[in-house]
Amino acid sequence: MNKHLKVLLLFLAFSASAIAQKANDQKAKIDMLKAFYTEYITANAKEPANEKEVASIRKKYCTAKFLKEIEAKQASGELDYDIFVSAQDYDVEWLKTLKVEPAVTFNVFRVTYDMNFEDEKALIRPVIVKENGKFKIGNIKTD
Repeated sequence: MNKHLKVLLLFLAFSASAIAQKANDQKAKIDMLKAFYTEYITANAKEPANEKEVASIRKKYCTAKFLKEIEAKQASGELDYDIFVSAQDYDVEWLKTLKVEPAVTFNVFRVTYDMNFEDEKALIRPVIVKENGKFKIGNIKTD
C-alpha cells in the first residue's frame, strides 16, 4: 500500500471516530437534560416542594457559576420566575410532552413542553458545558 493511501485511511479512521464521539456527546447532553427536567419538575410540583431536594438537583446538573448568577438576579429582582421552566408554577403533566433537541448553535438545546393552558408551549434554551468531565447546564439563553 502506498504512503498516501495509508495516510488517507488513517485520516478517515480518525474522522469516523470524531463523528461517533460527537454523536455520543450529543446523546449524553440530551439524556442529561431529560433527566434534569424530569427530576426538577417532579420535585418542584410536590406540595410543598422540598427546597433541599430542589437545590440538590440544581447543584447536580448546573455549574456553580451559573447558580450564583441566578441567585444574584433573583436577589436583585431582575429574575422573578424560574428560569429553568420559564414559569412560576410546576406541573408534572409537562413531562408527557417534554422534548429536548439540539438548536442550531453549538451546545445550545431546545427544551419544549406543553404548558397545558391556551396551547402555550414552553421554550427553554439551555447551554451545555463540560465541567470536571460531566455535562452541565452553564447558562440559559433568554434573549
